[in-house]
Amino acid sequence: MLVHNLLYGLDPRLAWPGSMAVILGAFVTILLRVVAPRPGLVWTRRLLRLGIAAILALAAIQCAVAATYLVYPSYLDVVEPATAAVSWLSWHGSAVYPPIASGNFYAPVYGPILYQGTGLFLVALWPSIAISKIPGLVAFVAAQVLSYVLLRRSGGRPLEALTIAAAQCLVQAGFDNQAYTFGVRADPWLFLFAAASTLVATSTPSVAKALILGCLAGTAVNLKADAVLYIAPVTVFFLCRTASFAERSKLAALGLGTAMLAFAAPFVAGNVSILDYLTVLEDSSQRTLSRWLAEQGIVMIALELGPPLLIYLVCRPALPRGFVPFAIATVACMSVVIVPASADGAGPHHFLPFLPSLSWAFLVLFRASLPNMDGKVGDRRDSAVLGLTISLVVGYGPIVVQSWESVLRNYANFPVARMAADEIVGVLDRFPNENIGISPGLYSNYDVSGMRVIPVFLGRALLVDPVTWTGYQYNNESQELFRKMLSECRAGIWLLAHGSQFGMDALVRQTIFSQAVVDEFRRDYALLSAGHVYDVWRCNGASVHPTP
Repeated sequence: MLVHNLLYGLDPRLAWPGSMAVILGAFVTILLRVVAPRPGLVWTRRLLRLGIAAILALAAIQCAVAATYLVYPSYLDVVEPATAAVSWLSWHGSAVYPPIASGNFYAPVYGPILYQGTGLFLVALWPSIAISKIPGLVAFVAAQVLSYVLLRRSGGRPLEALTIAAAQCLVQAGFDNQAYTFGVRADPWLFLFAAASTLVATSTPSVAKALILGCLAGTAVNLKADAVLYIAPVTVFFLCRTASFAERSKLAALGLGTAMLAFAAPFVAGNVSILDYLTVLEDSSQRTLSRWLAEQGIVMIALELGPPLLIYLVCRPALPRGFVPFAIATVACMSVVIVPASADGAGPHHFLPFLPSLSWAFLVLFRASLPNMDGKVGDRRDSAVLGLTISLVVGYGPIVVQSWESVLRNYANFPVARMAADEIVGVLDRFPNENIGISPGLYSNYDVSGMRVIPVFLGRALLVDPVTWTGYQYNNESQELFRKMLSECRAGIWLLAHGSQFGMDALVRQTIFSQAVVDEFRRDYALLSAGHVYDVWRCNGASVHPTP
């Protein structure tokens, strides 16, 4: 806390957790370089073993936290309910990217493959909040397993591979929003595709591998448009190890063709329009950029590039063929990712999919430094590893603990979430023929709009997504269309957080709708009943009759 207060007093930006980890890492590395402890000493061996044990223990706890998410009856992130709802609707003929003129105010920014894949789980098993979380959790676990397999195949001993994979898992966990790691979002899948692509690209080049790599790349880009930047560096490494320019060109052409087919395949579905998807991407690209988020992105780059760069500078090992182009491509792609990562609503989690390839690079450099090494270089290398271990545990470990505290605060809303779900089901039973809207709002520090997926799972329409609406709220056309939706009673019933104003955003504590829309709601709807979590509002002009 003393260090935090000191850094905050100098500049609040220095107290961001990522900045603190980088500063501590640099300090410890310099200190160990000056002191140059001999790795053979008992205390250094014990300290390293203790650090490795701490990394493995923290990673095990993170996996346990992920597992508990399955039983939490709500979501951690505001994007997750819309993702689950659109996923279910996509398998029942509804448009994935409805134009605003249709009067459906939701426009998911991910590619269709995420909704089709998540929807497949819901259709095959059961439409529920718990089932919608399974794909993200599967992606999280699979990514850790693939990373371990990759590191073992690249020459790492079992403990080395396990420790590096665990360290990468900890970096994933260092965000207050754990949905980036295992939630109903694109992020866990992007990480998995990055790990799988690295596994394929670091194997011996062949036609089959080029086709697999192209399929992974195309699917990842369909998942999120900028995903090509995560896979491009390992693709460069893959192509640079071919025997000739002709073979390189052939593999590149095959991979590109496969990638284009994989990208296009999900758009074959009749309810997925690539033109509407491109319109959504264009709208999302209009978001303003934040200097603070850009600075966080730069810190994240330093955090990820630091370990392999340190090992290289300390040991200067012989680099394998294609490694230099890979390193240049990585820096270039990370520099480009700063732009989308700096947009409002984004953040440094955009850099997480670079971790699998950089973890592999760290191991390659470490193993390459072992042969033909004199004692001084070996001592410097082991001191650097010890410094990185201490920095990760002491500098980044507390960040992970803070993230778990954030998850536990959400889990504390378990009774409220369960009560909210029961009230929604009760209202659906009372009004079996009505669409039901759920307005954002807080009840006992719980965002009640997180349950808006329940009416969709039970056959009702998704009329408006509050997260999407924040992109529409300054559009006069959308305001008029929404007012029209209210006046026509397209949602005969609206549920508002008990005692809350219509459209009250849970984060900024102000309404997401214009005053004209709020006034329209007050004219067209009247309070019907008040529950513990939700107040039930009925449209004045609708023939809404509850079931006895």
